[in-house]
Amino acid sequence: MGAPEHTPHILRYTYASLALEPITNVSRILGHATPAITLQVYSHFLSQGLEETARTMAGVLP
Repeated sequence: MGAPEHTPHILRYTYASLALEPITNVSRILGHATPAITLQVYSHFLSQGLEETARTMAGVLP
């Protein structure tokens, strides 16, 4: 049995899962009912790092 194929979709799913995990932790710590509330209140700060994240990912992916 060989290693599983690493498709772009699997890499995307893995990246999203790992990136969102801190949001769920922050939501719990702040006592919000759902991570959606946390994102709704604080998401304007996230766009500031979006360009840097895109540049980093562009440097990693072929």
